[in-house]
Amino acid sequence: PPAVVRCRARKHAAELHALHEDYGLNYVGLNKDDFVTMRIADNLSVRVAKTVLNSDFRVSLALPKLVGSSYYCAVANLAAGSVIASGKAAARNDKIRLLSSKHRDAAIAEVLKVVRPSLAVIDGFESAIGGKCVVTNLCAASSDAVAADVVAAAALGKVLKKKIPKQKYLEACSKAGLGQSSFSKISIVS
Repeated sequence: PPAVVRCRARKHAAELHALHEDYGLNYVGLNKDDFVTMRIADNLSVRVAKTVLNSDFRVSLALPKLVGSSYYCAVANLAAGSVIASGKAAARNDKIRLLSSKHRDAAIAEVLKVVRPSLAVIDGFESAIGGKCVVTNLCAASSDAVAADVVAAAALGKVLKKKIPKQKYLEACSKAGLGQSSFSKISIVS
């Protein structure tokens, strides 16, 4: 599973309350939300938060994470974020079971089919690299979360001066028709 690293969280936490006050936004603890049980790859059942399922417009605002050669960003953020976690024990935590499944890549694609983001925004001004917060000064946004992740991974690799391998879960999402994982087929506009 992706490492949990908090970058700039304390600095911006108070600003979320201002958004609530200014715009009347409601915050929902998805782990305590009503859910729909979804059977996915490898006979794995996960609980998906109804608030996410019933949303008209989903935004995956993600921080790039690189743990070894595993890259996680907008796609994994929404797929895993919409799944209910009831505790630290793997038997009760659907996120852990999803991300540690031997068919993880197909499972992420299955979840993404029902919780596909309308917009992916990748805030890579700071990125979580090997459990540390690193200034990387990159960002990407797209209505295609798979393409946004592919572009952000390439940009992150360039900043770190290392090649980030293709991620199988992004390729599984692309094969399922959920976005473009081939860098050569993505148009980049700056």
